[in-house]
Amino acid sequence: MRIDISHHYDASPATVHAMLSDPAFWQYALEGQADSVSVNATPDGVSMQLGAKAPSQVRAITGDTLQFTLAVNWEQGDGIWSGPIEIDAGKLPGSFTGTSTIGPDASGTKVTYGGDFTIKIPLVGGKIEQKAVPYMTAVLNGQQAKGVEWLAAH
Repeated sequence: MRIDISHHYDASPATVHAMLSDPAFWQYALEGQADSVSVNATPDGVSMQLGAKAPSQVRAITGDTLQFTLAVNWEQGDGIWSGPIEIDAGKLPGSFTGTSTIGPDASGTKVTYGGDFTIKIPLVGGKIEQKAVPYMTAVLNGQQAKGVEWLAAH
């Protein structure tokens, strides 16, 4: 299932990139979104491990907790940062593979996420994808709201 999301920030691309590369921002942004969060800076981005209560539909596969690993790496060119973003759903045979871009727009910065989300479980994978996409979208959009707060305070 395809996911495309754009966020706007009233700050420069360099400032937004610094925020999105900062583990402290992610700890702040994901507070209340996951039961456990571990974030590490990498040379070109961030990596994180998240744990959240598993929905009843997948507990037979995952156990009580879903474990996610997220990695995003950006390369800079001409004031734009772009690179792959990958989310692995651990025991759940699901993943998100796409691209993240941070660049200027008319009045600040536009951050885009685009890629394909799949859950490879025969017969029910598509139904689980449909239920999971609104959650993923809400988490990403919550990240934007937290980013606006973060930038105002830092």
